[in-house]
Amino acid sequence: MLRNALLGLSILFLPLGACGDSEKPSPPSIDSSGSSEAAHEVDLEKAFPELVEKARAELNAVSGLDLADLEFKLVDEDKILDTLLANLSIQDLEQEERTRESMRPLAKSMVGIYSMDEGLVYVSLENYQWLTDVMEMPDSYTEEILFAVIAHEGAHAIADRKYGLIPFIQSCATPSELLAANSVIEGYAQMLARQVCAKTGMDSGIVGLTELITTVPEIEDPVGKMLVAVMVQQFSFSYVEGEAFLNALLAAKGQEGIDLAFSAPPTSRNIVTNPDWYLDPSKRPGSNYQFDVALDVFDEYFADKDFATQRIDFDEGLLRVAASALPPEDLEDFASAVIQSRLTLGQGGQNMVVCALHHCQDEDHAALYVKLSKQLIVAKEEMMKDTDTPITKSELQDLDEPGFSGFKIKQTIDAGALIDTQTVLIVKGDLVCEMTLIATEMPQEDMVNLAFDLLNKATSTTED
Repeated sequence: MLRNALLGLSILFLPLGACGDSEKPSPPSIDSSGSSEAAHEVDLEKAFPELVEKARAELNAVSGLDLADLEFKLVDEDKILDTLLANLSIQDLEQEERTRESMRPLAKSMVGIYSMDEGLVYVSLENYQWLTDVMEMPDSYTEEILFAVIAHEGAHAIADRKYGLIPFIQSCATPSELLAANSVIEGYAQMLARQVCAKTGMDSGIVGLTELITTVPEIEDPVGKMLVAVMVQQFSFSYVEGEAFLNALLAAKGQEGIDLAFSAPPTSRNIVTNPDWYLDPSKRPGSNYQFDVALDVFDEYFADKDFATQRIDFDEGLLRVAASALPPEDLEDFASAVIQSRLTLGQGGQNMVVCALHHCQDEDHAALYVKLSKQLIVAKEEMMKDTDTPITKSELQDLDEPGFSGFKIKQTIDAGALIDTQTVLIVKGDLVCEMTLIATEMPQEDMVNLAFDLLNKATSTTED
């Protein structure tokens, strides 16, 4: 079930399109304002100019461009932060004001960044050293990984010169589109960096860089670790899945497939993870379902709350993270039961409302998803028992009425103050509607009725 992971995701979800490496926040309990005191024997500042020229030569070769004028500069944390804010401002879809200091932890975890305004690359060895220390990966402070960073950021310059990154980013109208477009940007950079590393015998560099991006740090608190895992999965998605997406297009259409991704980018996370849907939209299951039409009804129901809202895709990767408390065999069944998920999230302060529509493999898999969701509730209650946020009260009731089945649950979480949450899961055919309210009052009977109405709306053949 998504309830605990969604809380972290709603707070931590940031728009991408920042064109930076290792764009993931620091783990909890780490003071991101502190400086690293670890001793690194490798003198990367001395090696930097030679690595730049080696990468430049190979980037020229793989792109057919002359990058002699592309500057690579070593800078401090503040310059990375300035550039991150400038990049994000190009297409700012956030509804809440973003402060400089709120973005500092993210900027500090970035080794390199391509400035779309200035057309040059900045690299921070200070950030690189800090990141490998805080991740407890000192062996990742190497010339090979720095070379991969340089190649990756240089590849952003290639994409900019070939396709124009600013208009590409500005064409996105929603966070979902922005995430998918960023997957093309980062996937392309990973693809070219991998080629450059292979040609120079620096294969370990791109492997190590990917490991830095995807590793979940060790955290004792199981709930905190799960939330950080959601963050890492969200931020690493564009690099890992974006590269896989472009490789699939390259295999199917050659260079034309890469050009197509930049001229007509995918519009959602689900399409990125299913490139065959992008290449042939008729292959997308449930393409006649009205997911966004149904979710619009949910948003309208809470319109008077003046919530900031987001639309997000939940794919198999995020489902696995959200259900990580399940035993491995059940986790596999849980994640594979769902073909695609689309959710809407509204938040105002501590109050939050979430509605997800899960399209499952078939009716049996939808029933399995509901069954495993109940097991996940028990597992998470046990997991949270000895943490700082235990669940102090839980009341679950099965639902089996004409036209639908599922369950509803009320819980109270002690997070310093008591927070009431309630969830309903309603299944109709191969669709599941999962609705969660946090610190938001609504009679559960009304929640059940609304969920059933949304399922009917989603499966309607018209938008009326």
